[in-house]
Amino acid sequence: MIHLLSDLHLAPGDGLTRRFVEYLAGPARDADAIYILGDLFNVWLGDDLSMPEHAEAVDAIAAATQAGVTIYVMHGNRDFLLGRVFAEATGVTLLSDPWVGELAGVPTLLTHGDRFCTQDRGYQTYRSIVRSVAVQRAYYGMPQRWRERIADRLRKRSRGGTPMKALNITDVDAKALYAAARTEQVQRIFHGHTHRPAIHRIGRRKQVLERYVLEDWSVETGGSVITLAADGTIRSLPIEAPAAT
Repeated sequence: MIHLLSDLHLAPGDGLTRRFVEYLAGPARDADAIYILGDLFNVWLGDDLSMPEHAEAVDAIAAATQAGVTIYVMHGNRDFLLGRVFAEATGVTLLSDPWVGELAGVPTLLTHGDRFCTQDRGYQTYRSIVRSVAVQRAYYGMPQRWRERIADRLRKRSRGGTPMKALNITDVDAKALYAAARTEQVQRIFHGHTHRPAIHRIGRRKQVLERYVLEDWSVETGGSVITLAADGTIRSLPIEAPAAT
């Protein structure tokens, strides 16, 4: 059994973290492998600054891998600074984006999704800058107090939300994604990022390409995990919203 999920946007001490911990201690133990396709955390400012804040989630992930669950984590647009220290502490494998391989015998492409939002040119420019080795080296070279100031600003910005953009701008460019699928010769795609869960199918008969958009988690509605059985059966495992406090 394979589990796929994305866009949990965990914040320190929030109700979703508790739901994630419960998932890892429960249904996750039945999975042969778990693929987290980005934005596990709402903000990640480097392993040294963010791991102590997210100790509850980090410890739960480590407990799951120590129990024999294989967990893969892909960078998202909010937690692309997840690094080697996090991977070693939790026992996860950091996954390249996109990743191509076979899942349940089907050639599959996994991606967070933001790299395929090609119509949002401003974001793509930002993405190329902050993902560059030079910029990240400069960031890690700053005094800790400077990085903590940046952290405070980013936390406030994340809580304030994102200015509205046209839906076609913030959604993935389907043509670009399907072109990548053809190049990689896959039959199935899983991605997150857009917060628009859906199943898209194009083609006919044996030439059908399936695209599964994973659901984001929220404190209001909960979320879900996609399960993929060895026989190819795909289901949605609901995650309840945290109890109101």
